Amino acid sequence: MTKRKEERRELLKDDEFLNVMERGARFAHDEPKIVLGSSLGALLILALIFGFMSLRETQRDTNAASVYQVEKILSASQDDQDLETELKFDSKKAQYEAALLEVEKVISEQSGITRQQALIHKVGCLIALGRQDEVEPVYQEIIAKNNGYRFFGIKGLADFYLARNEYDKALAQYDALQKARGATFPEVDELVTIQRARCFKGKGDLSQARSLLNELVDKYKENDVNDRPPVFSTAEELLKELGEGEQAATEAT
Repeated sequence: MTKRKEERRELLKDDEFLNVMERGARFAHDEPKIVLGSSLGALLILALIFGFMSLRETQRDTNAASVYQVEKILSASQDDQDLETELKFDSKKAQYEAALLEVEKVISEQSGITRQQALIHKVGCLIALGRQDEVEPVYQEIIAKNNGYRFFGIKGLADFYLARNEYDKALAQYDALQKARGATFPEVDELVTIQRARCFKGKGDLSQARSLLNELVDKYKENDVNDRPPVFSTAEELLKELGEGEQAATEAT
C-alpha cells in the first residue's frame, strides 16, 4: 500500500470520537451540530444531525439552507433517486466532486458559522477524494476562528498529523485539544490519551505508550464488563499490539 493510500485509510477509519461528538451535537441548542473527526462516517452521520435538526429550527435561514444543500448531496443514495431534489450520481467520486463544488460556493458566499460548517464538509470531501494533501490549510482556517468548530478543527488536524506519522505535531495538537474542550466534552481526555499512546507507539517510545494505556485499563478494570467504556477495550488491544511488537523485535535480534 502506498504512503498516500495508507494516509487516506487512516483518515477514513472508524473514529472513536464519534459517540462523544454525537452527544455534543445534541448537548445544547447553541452548540455546533455537525462534526468531522477523521472519519467520513462521522461526517455523514453528524451532517444528518445538523440537516434534519438544525434546519427545521431555522427553515427561513438561507445560510443554513446553503449548508443543507451540501448535506443533501452527501446523503443522496446511489441506488434510489431523491424525489425531492433529483440527486443521483454514477459514483461516489462524482457525488463528492459535486458536494465539493457546492461547498466552495458556500465558502465564497457566506461567513461566520455557516462558512465554518462548509469548511468542515470541505475536509470530508477532500479526504474522500484522496486529496488529503489539501486539508491542512482548511483545518488551520477552521482553527483560526474562535467558535465551537475550533475544537473539531484541532481534533481533525491532530488526526491528520497522526495519519502522516508526524507524531510530534500530532501530540502538540492533542495537547491543544484537551485545553480547548471546555466543559462540553469531558470524555475527550480519555480519547486523547488513546491517541497520544498511538503517537508514542509510532515514535518508538513504547514505555510511555504503555504507561498511558495502563492508566486507562486500571481505571476501569474493576468495573462490570457492561459498564466499561469503549476506550477500555481499545486500550487493551493497543497494549496487546505493544506486547506483540516487542516480542517480534526480541525474536529478530
